[in-house]
Amino acid sequence: MYRKRINLFFLLLLLLGLNILCGNGFAAIKIKLATGEWDPLTGAKIKNYGLFSEIVTASFENQGEYIAEFSFFPWARCEENVRKGEFFAAFPYTPTAERGKEFIFSDPVLATKTFLYYNAGREGIKEKIGDENSWGDPELPMMADGKIDMIEKLKKFSLGGIIGYFYEEAFKSAGLKVDFSTTENMAFKKLLVGRIELQPQEQLIVQKLIDNDVSLQKTKFSYIRRPFSATNLSLMVQRFTPGHKNYPESDKILKAFNQGLAQIKKNGIYQSILKKHGLLP
Repeated sequence: MYRKRINLFFLLLLLLGLNILCGNGFAAIKIKLATGEWDPLTGAKIKNYGLFSEIVTASFENQGEYIAEFSFFPWARCEENVRKGEFFAAFPYTPTAERGKEFIFSDPVLATKTFLYYNAGREGIKEKIGDENSWGDPELPMMADGKIDMIEKLKKFSLGGIIGYFYEEAFKSAGLKVDFSTTENMAFKKLLVGRIELQPQEQLIVQKLIDNDVSLQKTKFSYIRRPFSATNLSLMVQRFTPGHKNYPESDKILKAFNQGLAQIKKNGIYQSILKKHGLLP
C-alpha cells in the first residue's frame, strides 16, 4: 500500500511537470504600463482602473502569457518612462506625426471625439461664437493630419489647452495663443471664471470632470457642434533605438497585445466592457 502511494505521488508530480511544460500553469510575465488620472478612462481609484485600463487588461489576459501592471504618474512622466525604456507603454495616447518620431503605437483601442467647450453662462459668448454653420461641416473635424482648420476664427478667442495633449504642436504651428494648463480640471476652472473662452476636450471626459467637482456644477458648459478632432487612443510604445535602453521584447509584447485586442473585439468581451461603462446600449 505504501509503495502504491509513493508511485501515485510521483505520477502526480510527473503530470504537473508535463502541465507546466505544455504551457498551462506557468507564471505570466508582468508588463509595466504607465498611465495617469483621466476619469473614466484611467485612474488609480477607479474600479478596474477605468474603462481603457480594463480593455488593456482583457487584451493581455486573452493571450495568456502576459499580465498588465499599472503605475500612475503625471502625463509628462508617463511619456518619459517609456522613452527611457523603463515601461513597455503609456496610455491612452493619440498617434501624431511628432510622437511617431520616437514612439510606435498599438492598434486603435478606443475612438474618441474632442469638442471645443465653452461656458454657456458667460455673457456674450454665444453671440461671439455665432451661427454653428459658420464653423464648417459638422461631419469633418477641424483638426486632421496635424493641421487645424478655422485658424482665423480661432484667433478671435482666448484658447485653453492641456500640456502634452496631441494638439499642442498643432496650436503652436498655427501661431495660436493658448493658455495651457497641467490638468483638465484646471482648464475648466479657467473656463468657469472667464480666463479662457474655448477649451478642447474629449467628450468622454467632460461629464465625469464636472461630476467630480462641485464648483464646476455652478454653470452650464456647452460645446461647438463641429468636432475639433476625431481620433483613436492607443498604447504608445518606445521605438527601438540601438545603443539605448529598450524595454525587453517590446515588439513581441506589442504583437501579443494587438492579437488579444482583436480577439476580445471578436468574442464580445470588448463590447461588454463598453456597455458596462455606458458607451453601448
